[in-house]
Amino acid sequence: MSACSVTTRNGRNLGGVPDPRGLEAMRDKAFEFDKKDEIAVAERAYRQILAMQPDDALTLYRLGRLLATQGDHTEAARLFSRSVAVQPEGENAWLKLAHSLHALGDQVAARNACREVLSLQPKNEEAERLILQLALSAPRALTIAKPLSAQGEQIAVWMRPAPPVWGVPQSEIVRATARS
Repeated sequence: MSACSVTTRNGRNLGGVPDPRGLEAMRDKAFEFDKKDEIAVAERAYRQILAMQPDDALTLYRLGRLLATQGDHTEAARLFSRSVAVQPEGENAWLKLAHSLHALGDQVAARNACREVLSLQPKNEEAERLILQLALSAPRALTIAKPLSAQGEQIAVWMRPAPPVWGVPQSEIVRATARS
């Protein structure tokens, strides 16, 4: 028998929602489901917790992390934003927000989120790597190379490889050729 269930046997409890007194146990059980890769059950549990307590920073973070691993960066970024609004000192939420914003292509917001991480934890290597990766991104290199190729010659832009972020290795060398 588990310490907490996400739903009751008959589906009724205090007007159809779980008892708020069991919120901590529900959060722990949802995290257990998350660790066991029972994604659908964990997501449902996290959403039930947020229905009772919409400003629970830890649950917002965990649900955002779960959705980000599934590739839903739009919803993940929304949840991470709510989490850092409730608990601005949560550097992990800021970092995950930066990754989701980067995945969505919002480089400026991702860089700002990384700066928040570094203001909270100055030696955070992952935030430093992401800022470097954002600074050395290929589209930016092309915008730098285009004005330089005013005479029509080809200009190769070489960038150092960025360390892997979230386990995804970056290309070894990015070569961009710009023509006017």
